[in-house]
Amino acid sequence: MKSKKRNRNKNKRKKQSVKTLKTSLSKQKKMNQIAFTATGEIFQPVRIHYTVDDVLKLNDVFSKLKCMEYDSDHKRWVWLYTGEARKLEFEHDPGGENIVIIGEFIFENSKNIVLNLRSHERAIYGIAFFDEHIPKSVAEVTDITTINRLFSLKEAASVSTLNQLFETGNLTIRDPEKITQDLLKIKSGNDDESEKKKEISEYILELSNEKTPEIEKFPSNYYEDGIESLEFSLRLNQIVAFQHWKGNTNYTAMDAIREGVKKSTISI
Repeated sequence: MKSKKRNRNKNKRKKQSVKTLKTSLSKQKKMNQIAFTATGEIFQPVRIHYTVDDVLKLNDVFSKLKCMEYDSDHKRWVWLYTGEARKLEFEHDPGGENIVIIGEFIFENSKNIVLNLRSHERAIYGIAFFDEHIPKSVAEVTDITTINRLFSLKEAASVSTLNQLFETGNLTIRDPEKITQDLLKIKSGNDDESEKKKEISEYILELSNEKTPEIEKFPSNYYEDGIESLEFSLRLNQIVAFQHWKGNTNYTAMDAIREGVKKSTISI
């Protein structure tokens, strides 16, 4: 009788152990999934750079917006999903009393300020939103810095500040002006048209096959090309990051463009 009871207890403990293991594996699997923000976008931080011409007026603009609040503990202005920002439509609306921080403005110095955000969608919204409220005579968008990879839930949960990500990685600065100069040099350095075209094609192919940098900074060209051009660029960035997440580490933006042309669309 005691032997049967011991066996029952042993089997019970075994079942509990298996259940605990399954729960643990399930949690581990979940933590290794792609991280999303509280408003439903893929977690892939972006930093928007601004040059500031009038710090006092910029602070005045922020103080008059209901969706902006100064965080004295961290010396930053936080952009909240409330007030004027409630008109923005996200994949998921946290609703209720959950006030979400959409982004944070941090002064690097008296002439430069950055807006850190947790997703590409927030970056696109942010540029357009603050373009409506901040006069160009006060501050202007100059550059964009992107983190060219996706994060697991576990990785995202360990991020204490977005500054931590942007300041500790290896930054590559994309210089379109240098590319233009290189192409002009090729064009002027060869009189043979066929050879010239060949060299230009090889140069462009070399650029397109370059390994995607960990963190990349490039001109926004927002005022020249509009928000659509930047949105397309960020979309390509995320498609490449998603393919790398899946293990296709040799996948490039040129691959995404070729596939997009075939399908007449650009999507994950």
